[in-house]
Amino acid sequence: MRLIPVMTYVRKLLSIYIFAEEIINLLKIPKIKSILIEHKLSTFNEVLKEYKIIPEKVPPALQKITEGLQKDIEAMIEMQKKIVEEIYPLTIINQSLSMMCSLFDSFLIESLDIIFDKEIRILIKLSKKKEIKLHKIIKLGTYDKLISSFKEKTLTAFSRDSIEVKFQKYLKGTGLDISKFFSMSRYTEEVQAKFETWDLKNLNSIFKERHDIVHNQQHPLKSLNELHDRKQFFEKIILNMSLEITAKFDIPNELGVRTKKKVNPSS
Repeated sequence: MRLIPVMTYVRKLLSIYIFAEEIINLLKIPKIKSILIEHKLSTFNEVLKEYKIIPEKVPPALQKITEGLQKDIEAMIEMQKKIVEEIYPLTIINQSLSMMCSLFDSFLIESLDIIFDKEIRILIKLSKKKEIKLHKIIKLGTYDKLISSFKEKTLTAFSRDSIEVKFQKYLKGTGLDISKFFSMSRYTEEVQAKFETWDLKNLNSIFKERHDIVHNQQHPLKSLNELHDRKQFFEKIILNMSLEITAKFDIPNELGVRTKKKVNPSS
C-alpha cells in the first residue's frame, strides 16, 4: 500500500525555504553583491560601446544634450545596483512561494490519488463522467485500465480547479472534515497563537499571491519572515491532512511508519 508522503513534502518545503534564505544571505555579502553589480554594469557598458551612445569627442553644441544623457546613464547604473540589492531578494522570496504552492498542489493530487486507490467508491462519486460508453469500455479492454482512465480524468480536473474548489468539492467529497486540516490543536501554544485564525481563506490568499507573482510579475511578499510563515502553514496542513486521511481510511503515512520503526527497530 502506498504511504501518504507527509515527510517527503515537509522536507521539500524546508529545502525551498533554506535555499531562499541561503541565497539572500549570500546577496548580503559585500564582495558577492559587488561582483553581481559589476557584472550587470559590464553588460550595460558593452551595450553603450556597441551603439556609441556617447561619442568620444562631443561638439560644443551637443554638450548639454550629452550631459543630460550622461545623467540618464548614471541613473540607470543606480537602478542596476538597486536591482541587485532590493529586487533580487524579493524575486527569490516570491518565486520560492510560487514553488511552495506548486509543491502543495502536488501533495493534494497525490493524496487524492492514494485515497482513490483505497476507496474506489469515492473516485466514482467525484468523477464528473460517471457513465462510460460501450465502445470506450471495449477500447480500454480491462477493469484496471477503465479505473485508471476515470482516475486520470478526475485528477486532471482536480488539478485545474482553484484551491477553494479542491477543498470544498473534492476533499470534502471524500468525507473528510476539512476544518480539521486547519486546526492547530496538535501543536505548541506558540503555533496555535500564530495560526489561530488561519483557514481556507488564508490559503486562498496565498494562492492569490502566487497568481500575482506568476502572472502579474508582482512581489506581494516583502520578507523571509512572510515566506517562513507560509511554509509553516503549508507544513501544518500537510501534517493534519495526513493524520486525518490515516484515521479515516486506514492508509498509513510516512510519519506514522517512521515513528513505529523508532519504537520497534527490529520491525
